[in-house]
Amino acid sequence: MKEIKILADHIEEELEDACAYIKLAHEYKESNPEMANIFYRLSNDEMTHQDMLHKQVKEIIMDYKRQHGEPPVAMEAVYNHLHERFLEKAAKVVNMQNMYKR
Repeated sequence: MKEIKILADHIEEELEDACAYIKLAHEYKESNPEMANIFYRLSNDEMTHQDMLHKQVKEIIMDYKRQHGEPPVAMEAVYNHLHERFLEKAAKVVNMQNMYKR
């Protein structure tokens, strides 16, 4: 589905941005705490954005199931692959965010 691909692309972008921001937060934590906190908050915002997009993907899949039954195996396989990849990236970002708070 075109919509899932578009959403997946944007989820990936949000995760990449969240990762970049939290890395900057760590980099500036000692030398410029105010700027580091801004980067930390931006990282959190990006994670919120990716969560919103992910919820939309799940809604599209649920709508498909309601209207057509189980999605094609290929569609489900692509979703599962991307979902696992995104979960790994999200876990990395959350771990870095937790380390920043210490």
